[in-house]
Amino acid sequence: MILAVVVAAFFHCNKVSAAMGVWLTNPITAPFFYGAQFYVGAWLTGINISEINLTALDLNSLATASWKLFWLVTVGGVVVGIPISLTVYWIALKSIQQFRKRQSEKIVKCKQDE
Repeated sequence: MILAVVVAAFFHCNKVSAAMGVWLTNPITAPFFYGAQFYVGAWLTGINISEINLTALDLNSLATASWKLFWLVTVGGVVVGIPISLTVYWIALKSIQQFRKRQSEKIVKCKQDE
């Protein structure tokens, strides 16, 4: 969430909206989003999931596993996130346009009644 707010501030965007967008992943939706990212990333990168050993206690094994997990979730996140974000953007855009149209119709109607 902090990264989203910093990036929004850098691009002079709404920081509250950026923070709210990051909170889409809550305890109910997280397993679906992260699971999809994980499996799509594994499929695209060719990393065998069964090779990742998080139970190893030595630093080298944990570092190797961490990088594999990082790439799985990053690649999967980009591939899964782009269509979702475009869909949500389109829905939000159409909703805002419809809202503004209704508001302007109300304003015109009020002015006609005067």
